[in-house]
Amino acid sequence: MGDYALERFLLGVILFVLFLIAIFLRKRGRIVISLLFIAILIGYWVFYGIREQVLQNRYEESIEIVDTYLQDKYPNETWTIDTIVEEGRKIRPTKVKVIFDNEQSVDYIYKVYEKNRVILYEYGYPENMDTTNFMHDETHNN
Repeated sequence: MGDYALERFLLGVILFVLFLIAIFLRKRGRIVISLLFIAILIGYWVFYGIREQVLQNRYEESIEIVDTYLQDKYPNETWTIDTIVEEGRKIRPTKVKVIFDNEQSVDYIYKVYEKNRVILYEYGYPENMDTTNFMHDETHNN
């Protein structure tokens, strides 16, 4: 369903309620409600359009910070940073998914905190995998 479903649902409900109110008002009231309707719709488009760009910029900054962190922590290794965001999903600007080339079945999620502090936030792996010896599990390999 996606992260934006609730926001769009609430917008639809608000606009529908305004429409119902406009039906019972006289001409002057309908004009006011119509202007409010249009203002809310335009405000939604502008706010979420700008918000997406801000989140995208923060995400790209987090990718650079995590990449620098990994270069310092694992200088002789290579990895891929997964930048694909599913359609209809919000960008999580501080979480970066990393897949190491020598451990491709495990997805490591790094999180960037204030002052560019990076930690291993979580990791994902297949159900049938031995979970005792992850090569890049910083929670146990420090």
